[in-house]
Amino acid sequence: MILENVESLINSVRDLIKVQEIFRQIRSTPSLINKKAILSQYMENETLKEVIKYAYSPHINFGYDVQRNILDLQVTDTLDDVYPVFYMLDKLAANRDNDLVKQEFKDYMAFFPDIEELLTGIITKDLGLGMSVASINKITKNLGDLRSSCDNSNVISLF
Repeated sequence: MILENVESLINSVRDLIKVQEIFRQIRSTPSLINKKAILSQYMENETLKEVIKYAYSPHINFGYDVQRNILDLQVTDTLDDVYPVFYMLDKLAANRDNDLVKQEFKDYMAFFPDIEELLTGIITKDLGLGMSVASINKITKNLGDLRSSCDNSNVISLF
């Protein structure tokens, strides 16, 4: 059971690294038409869809001033267990005012340096793709409208 969980976590991180590479490809493309084409090409990728949803959904909020309250924190040793990325993002969104959870997420990011850039883009709500949320929304129709502003009242505490 433990081996299966570790293997699942490793595969999840590999999938996120692939998504990060897709986003780097989009960033390096100057043409908006080509950016849209690249994103469209990979829209069958479930992990990519989840990343876009977490990054741009108005119903998922990671708190205010993420730079100061999470990214600028020093890495400590609060991370006792390693969970899947989307579990940790849900936990952060549901507990965005909890300093211990923010510190735990910062330590989580440090534990996975290969996807730290991607995690930063998700929690800052800016993947840096050089595309507007409206353009992304046209490509990701099945994810719902991502253009609305963030609304904290829709976050449900899971913990």
